[in-house]
Amino acid sequence: MSGSPPSSNLARFVAELRRRHVVRVSIGYAAAGFVLLQAAEIVLPAFLPGFEADAALRVVVVAFLLLFPVVVALAWVYEITPQGIVAMEVMDAEAGRPASGRLMPRLALLALTVVVAGGAGLWWYQTDAEAQAARETAFERRLGEGPPSVGPTPFQAATTDDAGAPIRSLAVLPLDDYGDATVADDAWFAAGMHEAIISQLSQLGTVRVISRTSSEGYDREGRSMPQVGADLGVDAVVEGSVLRAEGRVRITVQLIHAASDTHLWAQDYDRDLEDVLTLQREVATAIAEEIEARLEDRSSPATTATEAVAVSAPAAPVAPELQDAVMRGRFALRDAEDGAAFAADAEQFFADALALDSSFSPALTGLAGVHLLRGLGEDAGPDALRELLDAREIAVRAVEVDSTSVEAREVLASAEEALAEHGMRLARFAVELGRQLEPMGSDSVRLVVEGDTTIFRRGEAPVASATEMGRMIQVAMAREESETAADDLRSIVRLEVGGRFDEALARARSALDDFPDDPRIWDAAERLSVTNGDVAGAVTLRQARAEQLATELVAEPGVDDLERRVSAEGARGYWGWRLDHLEARAAAGERVSPVERAAAHSALGEVDAALTLLEQALERRDPHLVSLRTDPVWDPLRPDDRFKSILRSLGPRNDPRSRPPQGGIR
Repeated sequence: MSGSPPSSNLARFVAELRRRHVVRVSIGYAAAGFVLLQAAEIVLPAFLPGFEADAALRVVVVAFLLLFPVVVALAWVYEITPQGIVAMEVMDAEAGRPASGRLMPRLALLALTVVVAGGAGLWWYQTDAEAQAARETAFERRLGEGPPSVGPTPFQAATTDDAGAPIRSLAVLPLDDYGDATVADDAWFAAGMHEAIISQLSQLGTVRVISRTSSEGYDREGRSMPQVGADLGVDAVVEGSVLRAEGRVRITVQLIHAASDTHLWAQDYDRDLEDVLTLQREVATAIAEEIEARLEDRSSPATTATEAVAVSAPAAPVAPELQDAVMRGRFALRDAEDGAAFAADAEQFFADALALDSSFSPALTGLAGVHLLRGLGEDAGPDALRELLDAREIAVRAVEVDSTSVEAREVLASAEEALAEHGMRLARFAVELGRQLEPMGSDSVRLVVEGDTTIFRRGEAPVASATEMGRMIQVAMAREESETAADDLRSIVRLEVGGRFDEALARARSALDDFPDDPRIWDAAERLSVTNGDVAGAVTLRQARAEQLATELVAEPGVDDLERRVSAEGARGYWGWRLDHLEARAAAGERVSPVERAAAHSALGEVDAALTLLEQALERRDPHLVSLRTDPVWDPLRPDDRFKSILRSLGPRNDPRSRPPQGGIR
């Protein structure tokens, strides 16, 4: 009948489980554990790197499983009553109930413990083995691919989905052109506005702005904004449109946080055509101010960004036909490397502009750029020397007209750098041009014109360019043939300055074929592999280096440790190993650039240590500092005022190569 006690041992055991509320406690524990695991899955990645978050989540799961037998045992032994926690045996004795058997519960608890512990251990082993296998498969696949196939910019994962976080990197996408569709050659105007905004924003120390070639070469079709940000390796994106009609120009721009697809700011501008150059400055300044407003831990007023943008803005309106000629010239100049015809078109447009205003600095700078690019493309001869000398002379004039123009100073510094580099092989043609050019060693020349003497010296590093024209010239100089490892290294750095990290890596790998025993090229190739997102490729290079440079003094930790740390932690593992390796080399008495150590600290998020080393490098005028403006490894430092102060100290106004001589060439 229904009130009779269970007859079998199993039935009595199940009934006892219910009486002691073991089933109810087990269900409650499972429900609480589910909530805890869901919360851990959300919270842990916010505070820990990916691999650490996964490991911590596995620990939580295993701990939850292993505690289950303990909870079951406690539920069996004790009961929560209004009088507190009381042992079930005491309650049974007080109620006059016979003591329950002890063998069955103990055997059941033992079996449950074995099953749960074994299951937890097996799950841990399988998940860890699967993760390890996935890492090894990806690792082996990337090792077999050789040089990485990457886009025009370095791969960097989105930093955060938090739209309120500081913006450290930026891409300006090409502006949609809503101009007159019946005008066939009207593309230059939107392109000119796009380039001008990039150039002005690139002068900021606050953000890394990817180059025009990178943003123009990117195919946005069908991609979400988070995907665009991830592909271009930036925190935020600027996009917009431009309309030019009936003597006026209207531009619409918006700033978007890429990872979260959040619109941070938008603005429309409507101006007369004669205010286009001022409009470019206004747009760049507004974006800069929005970025500045999002910086954390500021120690000084937010003025540096807007001051940098506004530094070369014209003080008065400029005639539309003058602006058009300059913008057309710059548009043609972008293709000058593809043939002499484009250079000739650009030269004519700049000449037309100077016919309207012979002291218009942007036109003078553009014309100097034409001559410089053409001189770099000429074979060694009097024509090449004439172009370089003309470039330098016109750039001096541009700086004299507008001493605040960063672009003019960069072109001047690059022209003088080119003369210093090529002076020895071109000196013999100077007489034909009525000039006196005397080599002074391998890195400097002396130019004498009508009694005026100027010495051009090649610095240890290329010109640190912030403008699009400056970067374009550095890229053109990098594409020249190299005869020595030092020449290849300079070309690699120039491509980095120009934001061409994929080309820089290809150049480094090619240089290894010619100079396989030069450790500096191995270092450059390894570092660029990491910059391009190919950490496995960097490990491969380190392995090949160990075989090639068998006699090289190897500082601990070694390659085996690098493989282990990269397999476990990815890029972070590489940078941790890199820092330990550099410090071991320094401890062994080897000269190690503080910039290299600062890069590792920056990649690991150790901002103060990185900035202290960069300040030491600045005191020494370390040539490696040239990478600060374009290398994404410095992104964690960009909001800091100390970093921006370092960048300002490296600007062209502080480069002796960009200072025109007293009574310069006329």
